Amino acid sequence: MSRLGIRGLQVDLGERTVLDGVDLEVESGTLAAILGPSGCGKTTLLRAVAGFVTPRRGTIRLGGRVLVGPGHVLAPEARGVALVPQEGALFPHLDIAANIAFGLPRRERRSSRVSELLDLVGLAGSAQARPHELSGGQQHRVALARALAPAPGMVLLDEPFAALDATLRGNLRAEVRSALAAAGATALLVTHDQDEALSMADSVAVLQGGRIALHDSPVRAYEAPPDLGTARFLGELVELPGDLVAGRAHCALGEVDVVSEPGLREGPVTLGLRPEQLRLGGGGPAGVGGTAGVIRGREYFGHDSLLAIELSDGSVVRARVAGRPPLEDEVHLYVVGPVRAYPR
Repeated sequence: MSRLGIRGLQVDLGERTVLDGVDLEVESGTLAAILGPSGCGKTTLLRAVAGFVTPRRGTIRLGGRVLVGPGHVLAPEARGVALVPQEGALFPHLDIAANIAFGLPRRERRSSRVSELLDLVGLAGSAQARPHELSGGQQHRVALARALAPAPGMVLLDEPFAALDATLRGNLRAEVRSALAAAGATALLVTHDQDEALSMADSVAVLQGGRIALHDSPVRAYEAPPDLGTARFLGELVELPGDLVAGRAHCALGEVDVVSEPGLREGPVTLGLRPEQLRLGGGGPAGVGGTAGVIRGREYFGHDSLLAIELSDGSVVRARVAGRPPLEDEVHLYVVGPVRAYPR
């Protein structure tokens, strides 16, 4: 078992406290994604788990072992933790088999382990190739195989797809996720890409202000963020002022059903909903509300379109619709699903 447990972790870099009381649990055999703005400490958290920075206080446990605790810091090479860096960092003078074998103890480098890993990452037959003969995506798969070679208790991935083009990123995400699952590895992925985190991970943690603001399943993280700041960070958000009364809110979109955190008082609130919750048509289901609007802007992405729609009170909302944008300017909007309400 390689369950990761982090409690009260504080890391200072110079005069600045980067991580301040981080608590995080990652179940054995799962992939957790760490999201957060640039400079929030995502990579520092990975480096603390790997042993490349020493926390000021807190504990890190992996399986039944204490990696960091009061008066105890285990050396990086003794942790059973593997890091896949952003650039892959393959050795150009070694062939692919030797690059993967580099992660193994010397006595195991001539075993069948390298062939098994090449099969696992879909590169069987490439053992004698040199890194420069492979594509960027293939090089990343070799880096993953090298990290998995010694069967580590934890695999750390530091924005491994950031330098790749969009199509290659999408394909490689699925391949890496499949390889990690096949190896039964526990993994921590650092990324600034919300789509990457939501599509790859078993759980998503948002790092803000040096602490974990949210750790939940991708579905709940996206659909039910606990506060407005987290909601904004996890994807595009339509925000409107509203008045909350008996579980429903009156706003520029009409009267809508509301979900809120416990303890939210009735009265003025800020409503948050995703652009795909706004639909165009003659009217929504009974009791869902609706209003007229005028399309002021259209962005076409092929698979969907994003519309800027001005409502009768002058506010502008963004709605996501499948396929091409409508040609007409005047539309009717209605809301699908409950809207989140936050204090105002």
